[in-house]
Amino acid sequence: MPYDRTAFITRTPVESACFDFAASADQFVADKLFDPKPVTNAATKVPQFDTSKMRVVETQKGTNAEADKIDEQLFYRDITLEEHKLSSDINPRDARDADPAGQRLLSDARKAQIVTLGLLMKREAKAVTLATTSSNYPADLTTALSAGDRWDDTGDPEAQMSVANLALRNRCGLDANALLVDKDALDRMRLSQNIRSRTQYTNGGPIPDDILKSYFRVDHLFVGRARRDSSYEGVAASMAGFWGANAIAFVYNPSIDMENVSYGHMWWINTPFWSKTIIDEKRTGAAGPMRNVQVGTEYLLDKGMVVSASDSDFAAGYLFRTAVTLS
Repeated sequence: MPYDRTAFITRTPVESACFDFAASADQFVADKLFDPKPVTNAATKVPQFDTSKMRVVETQKGTNAEADKIDEQLFYRDITLEEHKLSSDINPRDARDADPAGQRLLSDARKAQIVTLGLLMKREAKAVTLATTSSNYPADLTTALSAGDRWDDTGDPEAQMSVANLALRNRCGLDANALLVDKDALDRMRLSQNIRSRTQYTNGGPIPDDILKSYFRVDHLFVGRARRDSSYEGVAASMAGFWGANAIAFVYNPSIDMENVSYGHMWWINTPFWSKTIIDEKRTGAAGPMRNVQVGTEYLLDKGMVVSASDSDFAAGYLFRTAVTLS
């Protein structure tokens, strides 16, 4: 789990419940691509790695010669965290008339968790937009697989991962140690006869995660299980996974260290959630005034290692677009 509880501060039981809920919501994977890093101010400077660490510089010098200078291998830039907040009402009449189970659902803590879920849904959507936009990658770190080359078809994922790892080594010096896919895409991959044949998996059930990790030569397999409804409220639901047919092979290196090589960072204020309950006297009925529970947070999803100080494309991840065919 990438959340370091000791690095983040909560001031109230409701805020603690929000943080613990976020840390345990494993259907979301935004925090795997963008590992949480605490900062103390909304506007701050953060370190950014590029490829300068892989340059060979002259080191042989005589006693009477000055040593050549080497780049610091990282640079700093200014960021400003984004504010996000949602709220939910508690109708005092509903709370009064509810049975014990219903009363629990109408408590401040329960409403705060529902609001936190909405914040996490938006954060996942922001991560998808950032991580699946091909223009955020250099040309050698993304490819769109066509029919016949896809991982649920007759494609060769093993060879394609080798190409991706070579490109990553040339960009950040490391192979991918993690693969992220949507649950829909994973289900398609498990049915691939090509993967079954290559792994010699013939036990009749779905291919286990450990075998898939070995096949793709990664230590971590992250599966996005959250669903979203893209329809307007009141019309028929249109449900789908967040990550679609995409797959991302990337360098996963979770820690609170500000200067590590990884795919991305979630710069997050070190008091990760704030909460407030408002008594709305203007909306009052027989059971009393309406209550409104608000929860807010400040964060910024950002790239970890980039190509250069002048080119902020991802340098520690490889995007496979249309890795599978989803009907």
